[in-house]
Amino acid sequence: MKIGGMSCSFCTSTIERAYARIDGVYEVGVSLAHEEGVIRYDPTRVTLDRLRRTLEEIGYTYRDPEKVRTFEEEAAELEPPSGDD
Repeated sequence: MKIGGMSCSFCTSTIERAYARIDGVYEVGVSLAHEEGVIRYDPTRVTLDRLRRTLEEIGYTYRDPEKVRTFEEEAAELEPPSGDD
C-alpha cells in the first residue's frame, strides 16, 4: 500500500508496530524512501478495510495506488513544451 505522511524512521517503526499487533497479520515491511508498506496477512482474519483504518487511526494516510502518480509522471507535467511550433 502507498502511505502518506511519513517523515522519519520513527514513522516506519510506528506503522510496523501497529500492524504487528493485529491478529492475522504475519509480516510487515515499511519503506520510508518509497512511501509504501507491504503487509502479509490472512484475509479470512483481517480485512483490507481494517488495515486502511489502522493506518489512518495512527495518523497516516492510505494513498490509493490506482490514483497515485509516479515521480516520472509528475516530472513530465513540469517539463516545458518541446518547442515543435
